[in-house]
Amino acid sequence: MSLSLHCMPSISTMHVKGNLEKPRVALDLLTNRMAKMPGTGCFLVNFANSSKALEELAASAEGRSAVMTTLSVLFGLFSVVVGAASAFFISRGITRSSSELSKAADAISRGDLDVSIQISTGDEMEDLADSIDRMRNSLKAAIERLRR
Repeated sequence: MSLSLHCMPSISTMHVKGNLEKPRVALDLLTNRMAKMPGTGCFLVNFANSSKALEELAASAEGRSAVMTTLSVLFGLFSVVVGAASAFFISRGITRSSSELSKAADAISRGDLDVSIQISTGDEMEDLADSIDRMRNSLKAAIERLRR
């Protein structure tokens, strides 16, 4: 008996001659013209009726390819959505903090030394807000000393 061994992962083919060691694989070959080799991901195809078996094998490969393509596209879309949402929330946090600091700096430049700066982001923006607040307090104390 002449058989063809088709391995799906590597799409390689080799010819196998002789008796099959596993009776179940031999029975599958006789009844289905194609048998899966346990634990290998490979298929044995009976050459006597190979055209139908190869068509079935090709259809199976095309089905797997379609599933993998669909999963890849879905994963790509998911990644784009998550990336865009992350970028939106990060930029909104930075914009909100910098806008509040800008308003406080404008108020201080107009002489309003009682303006409140409340930024708690846990990053450099909070450090900058603390520095501006210390500057505001220092200016307020210096002006009070001059008035005395």
